[in-house]
Amino acid sequence: MVIRRIQRWLDGGESAPAAPSSNRPGTPEKPAAHSPHQSAPTKPRLMPLLQLPGAPGEPASIGRPRDHAGATPWVQIDASLLPAPIEALAERDTAELPSVADREGYFAERHFDYWLSGLRDWSHICRWAQHAGAPVSAATRLLDLGSSSGRVLRHFVAQSGVQRPWAADINRRNAAWLRKYMPPHVRVLPSTALPHLPIEDRSLDLVYALSVINHIDHLELMWLAEIRRMLRPGGVCVLSVATETAWSLMGPDVPLFADLLRRKDDVAERPISLDLFRAPMPEERVVFTYRGRELYQCNIFHAESYIRREWSRLLGVVEIIPRGFDTQDAVVLRRDD
Repeated sequence: MVIRRIQRWLDGGESAPAAPSSNRPGTPEKPAAHSPHQSAPTKPRLMPLLQLPGAPGEPASIGRPRDHAGATPWVQIDASLLPAPIEALAERDTAELPSVADREGYFAERHFDYWLSGLRDWSHICRWAQHAGAPVSAATRLLDLGSSSGRVLRHFVAQSGVQRPWAADINRRNAAWLRKYMPPHVRVLPSTALPHLPIEDRSLDLVYALSVINHIDHLELMWLAEIRRMLRPGGVCVLSVATETAWSLMGPDVPLFADLLRRKDDVAERPISLDLFRAPMPEERVVFTYRGRELYQCNIFHAESYIRREWSRLLGVVEIIPRGFDTQDAVVLRRDD
């Protein structure tokens, strides 16, 4: 009832809720007034924040990595950064691979490339975590935030032997796939968009979130605060972020640009065109919100200056690696207190 009243107030159909008692959620601030020459600010939808989307159907697999190792890969990896030959690492990973439907379509039928992309990102995260003072071992307590169906997490389990991993994803089908096919010591949380997870304070050595922060608008800093709460002092967080680098790379052959162009009539803030991305980012934080979508409803670009100024209020910025994750930069953060 309280949530529905707050949502009606955000939609302009009800006066602000009365001040809550101590055992009720806090009253949100009234949205700031805006100029009639600007688009109205996008309002968060509270009910969808509590829902877990996902395609219907039973989670499915398409065999183990070694079953697809004969395909000529598109994904390139610097073999000198790996602890063993790729063939040996594929043999070591005995978990099933998700079907295309169970990995949100990524890499289509190129199953081994899907596996290799996770191996590549795992090796990067391990290297950056070590540089930041949090080397990965079997004892590492980690969280894959926005884990999907374990593209990267599977390598922390198979290659690093991590015994205490958490996985959290807002898509209930992804969470169901992990519970069905990953080893039982992987603790899987079907999460929501609200910035809270049932993980103890200061209990994690490493948190990573790939293509997650780019889709969080109103609750971005609250999620960073939640990550800070879960990390131990000295714990490390690795995020993939679309910065000025990704902005400058936008073009017809970039999937994100193609997605924006396809949905240009649904983007609330500004017209989408190549000319937009030929100029510098117009703001430090540029949000593209898709009308009519409840979740995965935005894409966000962050300027490096914004990251260093705002995120450093919560976590120390160790380094920003240009194109650490394809077109996205890798931002390495650390809880220093």
